[in-house]
Amino acid sequence: MTLTEVVDGATQLSLLALDVASVSDPGMTASRVTDLAVKLIPCVAVDVVRVTTRGDLKILVSSDPGLSQLTLPSWHRWPHFPLSDAVQGPCRVDNHGSGYPGALLADCGIVSELMFALRVGDTDHGYLRFLFQDNVFRSSSVGGLAAAFAVQAAIAVDRAALQVSVMNMQTAIDSNRDISAAVGILMVQQGINYPDAYQLLRCASQNTNRKLRNVAVQMLNDHEPATHRPGLA
Repeated sequence: MTLTEVVDGATQLSLLALDVASVSDPGMTASRVTDLAVKLIPCVAVDVVRVTTRGDLKILVSSDPGLSQLTLPSWHRWPHFPLSDAVQGPCRVDNHGSGYPGALLADCGIVSELMFALRVGDTDHGYLRFLFQDNVFRSSSVGGLAAAFAVQAAIAVDRAALQVSVMNMQTAIDSNRDISAAVGILMVQQGINYPDAYQLLRCASQNTNRKLRNVAVQMLNDHEPATHRPGLA
């Protein structure tokens, strides 16, 4: 790989990091990753996949869904255990063209397949899979760029997943705070203990078919003095 190719690859990877930095949805991030990957790496398709404990391949998102789907029969006909053998890639073509590589070539014209784990720490987000119509090895310049891209992709997908977790956690904290406050109001109003007050709030939620937090928020709004409400004198 020439210096120019190295610089260009690094630039493209930097653009990837910037491009997906503002995306907080893991699914949208994965989709953007595959779209960018197929533009940067000279391949015919890129997808994000998971491999089940039984060895089945599940395609989560793809730059070419039709082509990715065509690979499934080949994958299912040839067990990929241990999976590490498949991930090491490329899908090895023997002299007789048999096995998974031969089937993949016959079914959809794919000669090489490279898979890279989308893993950050102990968190597994599946694999980034590159499909080629010529022989591509992990040790080649293209394979090295694909590997570097996969690292950036893993960080991007993990970041989006963490953002969702943080937002869900904040929602849970806010919800618990509103419910606890509403229960406190009922305890004072009814002269009852916490479990009984909570049960009253829960019954109101069930009877009105509304979420517990929504009932709590309404109670807090109804209890708030008019002079303290935003927009009121």
